[in-house]
Amino acid sequence: MPVDSAHAALAAALLSSAASLAHAQDFSPTLEPGASTIDCASALRPGIRDCAPGNVAAAPARLEALVDRYLADYGKPPREAVRALLDPSDANIRAMVQKQEETMAVASYVAARMTAVEADAGAQAVHLSVADALAFRKMRIVLTQRPQSAQAQPALRLMRMLALRVPFLQARVELVGDFDPQSLRRELAAIPAPLDVAIVDPGMVDASALPFLRLEDVRNGLVRFFDARTLSFAQLRSAAQTMREAARQATEVSVHGAPHVP
Repeated sequence: MPVDSAHAALAAALLSSAASLAHAQDFSPTLEPGASTIDCASALRPGIRDCAPGNVAAAPARLEALVDRYLADYGKPPREAVRALLDPSDANIRAMVQKQEETMAVASYVAARMTAVEADAGAQAVHLSVADALAFRKMRIVLTQRPQSAQAQPALRLMRMLALRVPFLQARVELVGDFDPQSLRRELAAIPAPLDVAIVDPGMVDASALPFLRLEDVRNGLVRFFDARTLSFAQLRSAAQTMREAARQATEVSVHGAPHVP
């Protein structure tokens, strides 16, 4: 198949299969991460939020109105896909790909939350919204620890929670030590699913810093380190959001170019 025909077929497939959540232009602000409509509703946060006092009772009605509008637009392509096909500029294509990635991320989040709720409903104290989950897109969390470290257990539980709830987040535990086959099997069995495991030579790590955790933006190469003994979800979420914003600004500079200085 010629390249142009292949691209046309791919574009048609995207157009027909893209989720219809972003179809209506006046409805699209509710789909941007962290964005809210004038009544503080957000399609990327569970439930309806209302910043205005005295309007709490009206929240269910607004939710039902959003459901009605979604059902009316169901099966229709998002505006970004149509815009890219009618005017296939790089900017429009990037917008279409970004919307497609966000739609897939939300769908993955919902599927993961269904699994987590069925497995241990109510067991986690951390509230993780969809907007929080999207901040960890293209991210990797790595916990480096001694075998069965009691100090690393809180960070290990936090990592497992995130791995269960955010399926597109890469999560790995690095065990520092020399292991014979029997002890290695025992140590691997102590790491809960779905976390990946790697073995690290003790000579490659500063033992005085253990346990520590690093958050990596795999798309842009940004890295943040944390003391795993005192790590909180709020710290991790704030770092992910900061790294995502820094990467966004760097992308804008590379696309538009640095200002000319005579």
